[in-house]
Amino acid sequence: MGGLILTPGIECTTSSTEHYSVYVAKSNDQNSECPETEALFASPYVCGALFFQHHMMAYDKTQGKMVAQAHADIKKTVEKVRAVNQGRMSKGIEPISCMFDAEPEPVAGRRYFSNPRHWPEETAERIKQISMWLKQDKVDEFLHREIDTKKCYPLLPSNQSVGELAQIDRSLAIDISEIIGLITGRVMGSLGINVLYAPVCDLQAEAFAERCYGKEADIVVDLATSWARGALSQRGIDQICLKHAPGHGVKINQGKSDQQDTHNAKCQTDASIENIEKHMKVFTEVVNRLLGYGVPKSAINVMTNHIRYLEIDSNDVVSCSQKSMQFIRDRLPSGIGCVADCINMASYGGSQEGFVDQLEKTLSLHDAGVIATTHYVKRMTRRELIQACESFHG
Repeated sequence: MGGLILTPGIECTTSSTEHYSVYVAKSNDQNSECPETEALFASPYVCGALFFQHHMMAYDKTQGKMVAQAHADIKKTVEKVRAVNQGRMSKGIEPISCMFDAEPEPVAGRRYFSNPRHWPEETAERIKQISMWLKQDKVDEFLHREIDTKKCYPLLPSNQSVGELAQIDRSLAIDISEIIGLITGRVMGSLGINVLYAPVCDLQAEAFAERCYGKEADIVVDLATSWARGALSQRGIDQICLKHAPGHGVKINQGKSDQQDTHNAKCQTDASIENIEKHMKVFTEVVNRLLGYGVPKSAINVMTNHIRYLEIDSNDVVSCSQKSMQFIRDRLPSGIGCVADCINMASYGGSQEGFVDQLEKTLSLHDAGVIATTHYVKRMTRRELIQACESFHG
């Protein structure tokens, strides 16, 4: 049975932003946050900490916008969580992993970024900039100057833009995708984050097309593989996580444009088994390519979604469906870990009463953990989630 992946910080009764009800102390509450973190993340039923905007960005009144916190301050927050690992390991409990949604724009724009001076504002110009580094063999120089020394983390070209480039110049797009992964791994590894939730392997998901490399499977496989190789080449990065199996690009809710996103709508698809196979094959191909390059199985996870695939299981969404999870595992090499996307998404379940039963099933089906961050349709506090896990084990 997998463990819970929680958000670090202090739980509050009112949301600190529109969607979050856990915040990170900035001043007076510093002393109360540390015991809270220790108590939560020392639990054997917790396996990871997922870091969000409120761990890495803060509103700057002078500039009138969200800006990156100092690298050293972010690192301290990560280290608070990692500090529990010594005690966990002394009791024979696996250490906590620290995770980040490591996609480029637009996700990075609302999670964490710290642009170098004079960094291009337009995506096309950012692609040109990276292309120039490649031609002039200046990637290492940029990494040392802007990331290692100045602690920057530039907004990087979206997956969609790199996928569009691949239509024109596949080789260049593959190289750029690897550099994007490399930069991401370099920044996150230096912060103490060791698991990256990326790359997206979905074929042109309507809910988030800009996060996808496109609709052509061979291009998606090439670019996702190169991103993963770049990220995993960096010190401190232990795992990447392909998402969202068996594929979010299928037609959802008969194509209703406002009901495509599992975050805020219950999602189902009547896609044929043949169509689902086509989407799932991308995940299989990326995993096999990475294994062929010598990446160990332990470094590759796959994230499942909360869509109900009617042709596989008409009753349950993927993440709590034995049939759907078997469909996925039958198409992956043995030993690849599975992570469930956040169970506080609207598509996961509709009733408070059934939530605990669903959680138990989801934990049993996902050996690499279940994301239970506190946003959108939060069902339980973090302590209540841990108590529920304790009840599952008697």
